[in-house]
Formats: sequence, structure tokens, C-alpha cells
Amino acid sequence: STGQAGHAKIVADQFAEYFRKCTVMENGKVKAFCYQVGDGGEDHAYWGSPEAQPGPRQALFATSSNPCTDIVGLSAASLAANYVNFGNTEDLTYAKALYEFAKTNNKAVGSEGIGDFYISKSWEDDIAFAAAWLYKATGDSQYKSDVDEYRNIVKAASGNPYWDETMNSWSYCWNGVWPGVNALM
Repeated sequence: STGQAGHAKIVADQFAEYFRKCTVMENGKVKAFCYQVGDGGEDHAYWGSPEAQPGPRQALFATSSNPCTDIVGLSAASLAANYVNFGNTEDLTYAKALYEFAKTNNKAVGSEGIGDFYISKSWEDDIAFAAAWLYKATGDSQYKSDVDEYRNIVKAASGNPYWDETMNSWSYCWNGVWPGVNALM
């Protein structure tokens, strides 16, 4: 109603394109995902635009041996959300592939190169968020079952038989997306 839908689509599509370009695919499967370019310490010490920052920039990748389940899960969720909102089937293809990569590899929070800058506390909420968005995008009940599985993993780990995902995150933020999962489910 504000006339900003076209502009919102342009902005969201730029993020989606970035996530797709960060994804290294081989035969329709994710081989790697570039989750970070740069170094937090160096980047915060430099006062200037990123384009003018001197020196080489490191690129860090999620792989089967460094799965970064949290980051890959949130990226898959973002692409699935963009598909739901704007219908780009390429976004859905990449979202499914990234989710499958996160689901089938060992689970771990991405930490290499991140240091103390925005390190996640868990991966379960992030991959559950991806599954919830994919469930909304596709209607495939396997994604709904996966959300329940990730909830049960955290419940069992908590040792509290009355745990629910609202106990793990009191507000929606980058480090606690259970409220987003709840809203979608």
C-alpha cells in the first residue's frame, strides 16, 4: 500500500543474488558456501569504505569438514523467504540445495575466522528456520517433520522435559530465530 513493493524486491533480490553467487554447486549439490569475506579485526580497525581497504581479503567457506550449519541454514531461509515473497524459482533451488547441505553434513556453529564477531550460540534454530521457510514455500511435510526434529534435539539437550523453543530465545534476533520458526509454523 506504500508503493514500495518494487523497491523491496530489488533490495531482496540483490541479497538473494549474493547468496547464490556465494554457493559453489557441483551436479546440483552444494560443494561449498562462502560465508565470510574479510577479517573482523582488520575490518573494524580500518576507517574507510570496504572498496578502498588495502590488502588482500580472505574468503572463508563452509564445506563438509567446516559445515557452518547456522550460517548456511540462515542463508537457505533467506532464499526460501525471497522465493515465497517474489517467486524466483532459482532462489528456491538454491535454498533447497543449501538446506540439504546443512542437513546432511555434520552440524556445527561457524566459528573459523569469525572470532568474537557475531558468533552464534547454536545451529538448531537456524536450520529449523530454513526448514520452516521451505515448508511454507513447498508444502512438503518433510520440512515440517525436520522442524520438529530440531526442536526435539534442543529439548533433549536441555534436560528439561517441559522445554519449548520460546525458552531458548526471548526475542527474535540474528542469534535466536525460534520466534521466527514459531510464527511460520
